[in-house]
Amino acid sequence: MIKMAKLFEIVIFTASTEAYALPLMQKLDPNRISSAILCREFCTQQGAMFVKDMSKLGRKMEDIILLDNSPNSYYYQPENALPVLNWYDNPMDRELYKYYEFLEALAWVPDVRDFLPKVNKADNFDYQKAKEISTEISKNSQKQQKSKCKFLIFR
Repeated sequence: MIKMAKLFEIVIFTASTEAYALPLMQKLDPNRISSAILCREFCTQQGAMFVKDMSKLGRKMEDIILLDNSPNSYYYQPENALPVLNWYDNPMDRELYKYYEFLEALAWVPDVRDFLPKVNKADNFDYQKAKEISTEISKNSQKQQKSKCKFLIFR
């Protein structure tokens, strides 16, 4: 998370209750790198689903990336979603490391929505396509024109 914090504002966003989220936050982010934690009360209820409505965050939609294991969470803004795998009780989970190169490349683009749908295939992350896009962005980016994105995570 420290590497990502150099490129992004990190917000932990869960559809779980605050009672569940706060102890988990202490494990995930003991050094308080993230700028905020948002819980179920920040979600919008859509039937039985709790949806993370990114339009309510007061950030530009072109700067928001939502990493989530549940397609229900990004129901309103699938173009801002990056699907991740479940990790329940797996201390050896290192899935997010596979995303680093792609996320690092997205820090330099004006609108993440131009790229996220290209790697979100049926709510699965297309690693090969992400690698191709990362390489393309790196070749073409003007790093002095960096666009600071919002990296929203909870899976």
